[in-house]
Amino acid sequence: MSVIPIEGSPCDLLTPDEVAAATGLTVVSAAESSPDTCVYDLGDDAGVDIFIDVDRGEGGMFVPSAIFSSYEELLATGEAEKVPGLGGEALYTAGFRAIAVDDGRGHFIVIGVNGGYQALTEPADSLIQMAGDALARL
Repeated sequence: MSVIPIEGSPCDLLTPDEVAAATGLTVVSAAESSPDTCVYDLGDDAGVDIFIDVDRGEGGMFVPSAIFSSYEELLATGEAEKVPGLGGEALYTAGFRAIAVDDGRGHFIVIGVNGGYQALTEPADSLIQMAGDALARL
């Protein structure tokens, strides 16, 4: 698998308004938690936040391209499912409450939910919507 590094801030791929529209929750703040990750804080009442990770092409176990590969392995057990019509290929796993996307040109992103189950217990539709928004900016 060939990975093309994603340049720029991961926070440039999703606006707080897009996250709010997809989740139905208010974004309190959005900030890089690392050069590869942007976290959208949905407030204490939600008990969760949204993150987007971008692959810089540097390798490693927890980069989006590696996560995508691990989700491919989960397809056989039914723990992951393909999401048609999103990028080159997209895989969602309910167990991790995350979607991994290959845009079809070698760019990989992961969008997911951090935190407990106060809100977004079934986030597939929200994550798919946000992945579509982010892909439009790649």
